[in-house]
Amino acid sequence: MNEQNDRMTCETLLIETKGLCDLMMHGTIESATPDVRAAFSQALQDTLSMQQKIYDSMADKGWYPSAQAQSQQISQTKQKFANMQ
Repeated sequence: MNEQNDRMTCETLLIETKGLCDLMMHGTIESATPDVRAAFSQALQDTLSMQQKIYDSMADKGWYPSAQAQSQQISQTKQKFANMQ
C-alpha cells in the first residue's frame, strides 16, 4: 500500500470507530440491566481505546493535524459552562 491508501484506510477506520463509540454509548445509556450496561460500558471503553490509537497514529504522521486552543478561548468556554450551572 502506498501512503495515500494508508491514509484513506486510517480515515475510514477512524470514522467507523467513532460510529461504534456512538453505538456503544447509546447501548450503555439505554441498558435495562446492570449486566448489559456493564457489557456495553466495557465495549465502549475498548472502542474508545481503539479510536485513540488510530487518531494518535494519524496525528503522528501528520494526517490529522490539530490546532492548540488559545488560553482566551479556553477561559471563555469555561465561563460559558460555569454560567450554565
